[in-house]
Amino acid sequence: MEFYKDLYVSESLKKRKDKIIRKLKEGKGSFGCYIITLTRNPANELEFYDSVFLHQKNYMRNSAFVVGLAGCYEEALELVRQISEDTYEKRRDAKIRKYILEQQGSRN
Repeated sequence: MEFYKDLYVSESLKKRKDKIIRKLKEGKGSFGCYIITLTRNPANELEFYDSVFLHQKNYMRNSAFVVGLAGCYEEALELVRQISEDTYEKRRDAKIRKYILEQQGSRN
């Protein structure tokens, strides 16, 4: 599991961010946490799901590129909106995957 260097984190999780990241890297879900990732299919952009799915065998543990953490479904929707707006402001298009990967590469 890889994490975006400019990880989007909802207000409700900011204080617990490091602990949540550590748990996710260990392959454990964190109660009350939604994970926003780039999709496996490059034709799509983002997807999000409750971290309890990490308890399922091999559920995206190795291939997930996490771009955001949210405390609930509504916060996940808000972060997706924020990511979309940031992408549009910088690129003037909706190519979120390309924007995120460009930002990740420029900070290596």
